[in-house]
Amino acid sequence: MSRAPGRWWLASVALGVAACVSLLIIPVDSPAWVIVARGTGLVAVALFAVAVARMPGRSMVVWWLMWTYGALTVAGDLVYDVQQRLFDEIPFPGPADILYLLAYVAAIGGLSVLVRRVVPGGDRDAWIDTAIITIAVATVVGYFVARPTILNSDQSPTAIAIALAYPFLDIIVLAGLVRLLLGRARTTLAITLLAAGFFITLSADLFYNVIVSNVVSDFSPPLLDALFLGAIVLLTAASWSPDAALIDAPSIRGVASYTPVRLTGLAVGVLTIPVLLVFVLWDNVAGRRIAFASIAVILLVIWRLERVLRTVRTQYTMRDHEARTDALTGLPNRRTLDYEVERATDGSIRSGEPLTVAMLDLDYFKSYNDEHGHQAGDRLLELCARSWREAIPDAAFLARYGGEEFVLLLPGVDGTQAVPVLETLRSASPPQRTVSIGYAVREANESASSVLRRADAALYDAKELGRDRIVAAW
Repeated sequence: MSRAPGRWWLASVALGVAACVSLLIIPVDSPAWVIVARGTGLVAVALFAVAVARMPGRSMVVWWLMWTYGALTVAGDLVYDVQQRLFDEIPFPGPADILYLLAYVAAIGGLSVLVRRVVPGGDRDAWIDTAIITIAVATVVGYFVARPTILNSDQSPTAIAIALAYPFLDIIVLAGLVRLLLGRARTTLAITLLAAGFFITLSADLFYNVIVSNVVSDFSPPLLDALFLGAIVLLTAASWSPDAALIDAPSIRGVASYTPVRLTGLAVGVLTIPVLLVFVLWDNVAGRRIAFASIAVILLVIWRLERVLRTVRTQYTMRDHEARTDALTGLPNRRTLDYEVERATDGSIRSGEPLTVAMLDLDYFKSYNDEHGHQAGDRLLELCARSWREAIPDAAFLARYGGEEFVLLLPGVDGTQAVPVLETLRSASPPQRTVSIGYAVREANESASSVLRRADAALYDAKELGRDRIVAAW
């Protein structure tokens, strides 16, 4: 579990964002503008390097590749400025492009490593979803960027090839980002900031390529410069986030991963090309009608798919609940108990708070079952489970261990505090029925299985001493 960001982190991010916003106010190309823009970039890259150098574990590989991307991007900006402002040269195509393109290679390498580690076994559905979104974006980029770049450019073949390389690499980075986000069961702060930084870069780069390739302007608006710098600030913030070292932790997704956001993304992906056809075929009445009909059919298919997935999610939730719940008593079953014991033990280790584990056994249940029948025995177990569940504190966890045995977890409760709770359970037992209880308080460095075993031994002692009593483990 990650910690919340500290005040210094929040203050540093706010300062970086303020520097980006100031680029919208300071006159472009003025000395102050250059100092703020390039100075902020250099400071961000330096802080980025410090964060990665302090990074524990194997995630350093991912972060060094991301740092390389940021460092090459900032270096490219500096080279671009030197050519344009000091030597009054046309910087495109030029040395800055080499640095920018190498930065893309580093980013793609980092995302590739990250994707392989986050979902080690692969996920065919996620790859299909990624392909849908990527192909849709590639089609738009091809029509609004690549096509006019080729048709409207009077530059050399080398310059055209370099100009086309940028949107092509943007699409590859986008595919990596989409695949990464689809592979995560939960989005961490580091992943969120990293993805936001790249998405801002891709959006700004796409907008710049559109205005340049369509000969709208060869000037980068101040907003784009602020966005490009803001992306570097976000990547640096991601490297200093509390969960940065866990960015490549494996994650497993299930049916529930088809969230409304993911479905919306897929819907936008499959609708993009038909909408583009409407734009292209606007003067062709027949073509326009076919495009609109295609959009209507796709919307209906998406609606139908959403209904099917809703049914599948409901069934998945029900089956998961059934797999974790004892059918007779409605309490968590042995499978769920094993998980909760481990989780409670980990929580006790991290917090330093006590953990009491108690085992309960309904006295002479076998004799009762033989005398009154299995149905009566089942009703007795149901009644005990309901009575005990109502008597325990909200933070406690009660599960059926098997047969007539139950386990109670009391997080944050020591031996002295546990006794009144266990006495309450004895009092809550059905009339004329008694229960034997053995309990153990987790010792320092004790494992979950060990404390459970000691509670079981204490229960055995309680039964040996005559039942209907509470015995502590030693």
